[in-house]
Formats: sequence, structure tokens, C-alpha cells
Amino acid sequence: MQFKGWQNATEIQRWVRSAFVPRGYDHHLRTDRERDGGYIEEHAPNFLVLFAAEGPGEVRVDQGDWIVRDASGQVSSYSSEGFEAAFIPRRVS
Repeated sequence: MQFKGWQNATEIQRWVRSAFVPRGYDHHLRTDRERDGGYIEEHAPNFLVLFAAEGPGEVRVDQGDWIVRDASGQVSSYSSEGFEAAFIPRRVS
């Protein structure tokens, strides 16, 4: 499932353990470029945080990234490019 922002964050939260971080809100997974002198930029993008199934661990999922659950229940996230490389067959001429 592709993370499209608030529009489908609640749907993803029903499917995997995650939390939505709105645009401009502080979170320890914010990048340095989203901060200005220690303050969060107003335009810092929203993102989703995936929590590890067992134990500590968090992964940031940016808008446009993909979340995949395999047959064994393992959850992974991919950038659009990574998703394409992993799941969309390339045409061979």
C-alpha cells in the first residue's frame, strides 16, 4: 500500500502498527533539513512511523513510499524507486 498522506494514514494504521506525524510537528525522526536552529520548519512534511512488531524500533515512511506485508506477515517499506525495482518486472527487449 502506498502512503499518500493523511488520506490513507488511518487505513494503514488499521493494517500495521504505525503513527501519523503531521506537517510541522516535532518528532525524533525529523531530518536536520526539516529543522531551523532547533525549531521545526512549518512546511516540514508529514510522514508515517512504522513500529517494530517486537521490541523497540521505528522506521520513517515518507509520503509516496510503499509499505508491503509479505505472506509471513513481515512488513517492509520501500521508496517508489525501491518498490519498482523489487516488484515491477523490467521489460527485456
